[in-house]
Amino acid sequence: MNARLNFYLNFDGNCEEAMHYYAEIFGSEPYIFRAEDMSDEDRAMSDMDGFVGVLHGEVPIGESTIFMSDIFPGTQLTEGNRYYITYSHADIDEVRRVWKSFIDTGSTVEMELGQTFWAKLYGILIDKYGIQWMIQCWDPEDLGE
Repeated sequence: MNARLNFYLNFDGNCEEAMHYYAEIFGSEPYIFRAEDMSDEDRAMSDMDGFVGVLHGEVPIGESTIFMSDIFPGTQLTEGNRYYITYSHADIDEVRRVWKSFIDTGSTVEMELGQTFWAKLYGILIDKYGIQWMIQCWDPEDLGE
């Protein structure tokens, strides 16, 4: 079996909006499973009474997928700086397009997109939902991998 690592992001009631935002930036289609899509039987067996929002969503990005949902009743969303999502692409024009899409929609730049010793382009930003991104143009072939 091949292992796979996915990020799972939580939102406070605006998950569906965020999913469409990311899908537009990365040119994909989101999969959305809303609380209202649950059967009455499943709802009765779960602790989801009164929950309105996204139970589970997926946004494909290249060969990866980001999972996300709205926080469940009784859960508190806390912000932190212990994580970044890194988006890497070998096409410099695609990296510039993704960066510009984030900037055009109100992201805050932490480190300007520019050349580094390890990447043709690299920059750090925080998007309008508070998610931290490292965006880079990097090709493993550049390092002989």
